[in-house]
Amino acid sequence: MIAPIVPYGIRGVIWYQGETNGDTLAKAKEYPVLFPVMIADWRAQWNEGDFPFLYVQLANYKGPNDGTG
Repeated sequence: MIAPIVPYGIRGVIWYQGETNGDTLAKAKEYPVLFPVMIADWRAQWNEGDFPFLYVQLANYKGPNDGTG
């Protein structure tokens, strides 16, 4: 999905991770793997070296999801 914007210059990224996939512990545990892969891919796509990539993840604003509702 980033292919259309790759021709434009980039100096860094600020990423806000939204709420839609953060309601289970299993999903939260995916981020230590997914974020480094995504960052490496974006840096490779732009070929600009190690540009800054800052991300903010949503703080726990609800109780734990026990899978019942």
